[in-house]
Amino acid sequence: MILGSHNTMTYLPVKQWYFKPFFWTARCQSNTLWDQFCKGARLFDMRVRFDKNGDITFAHGPIEFVGNVYDVLEDLDSWSRNCIVYVRIILESNSPMKDQELQEEHFKYFCNNAVNTYTNLTFFGGNRKYDWKVVHDFGIQEPTLDDKYSSTTGSKIDDLWPWLYARLNNKSNIQNGTNKDVLFIDFIGSKFNE
Repeated sequence: MILGSHNTMTYLPVKQWYFKPFFWTARCQSNTLWDQFCKGARLFDMRVRFDKNGDITFAHGPIEFVGNVYDVLEDLDSWSRNCIVYVRIILESNSPMKDQELQEEHFKYFCNNAVNTYTNLTFFGGNRKYDWKVVHDFGIQEPTLDDKYSSTTGSKIDDLWPWLYARLNNKSNIQNGTNKDVLFIDFIGSKFNE
């Protein structure tokens, strides 16, 4: 069983000042990328979108996070020389964007570039979030995911407080394991997982 980190980069600081009071609704990880890797995560979930200049940023819903996507992929690529590491790339948007066509062009270019540059990583996904349509096909057999995180429960309370769901369920979800390729959870390496 592979351990997967859902919304991997949400531990980073929030970029937009007006969303900072609401960061807890989008925070799905509290440990750094390195700490998640050291705690056994081998699948990482990168949610991205692009600004008007085509610059890429990490995002979850409307909230964007401070961080350099290329530095993160470079780190993961170097750490994965002796193990298989999966990276799921998703074009983050809860609904169609005004510049949807341009976003998708940037996304396809980014996905192609990532595969050619970070050759130790296995990329998959290529979907846009709001309708899960494939924008870029990575052409691989994707690992099967057992989604064990708050937004899969259908409960608004779980969805607003991902840490609460993780606190109440991660330990048993990890102990029970999964018959799928990946156990996909929030808050990798948190104390309440032990």
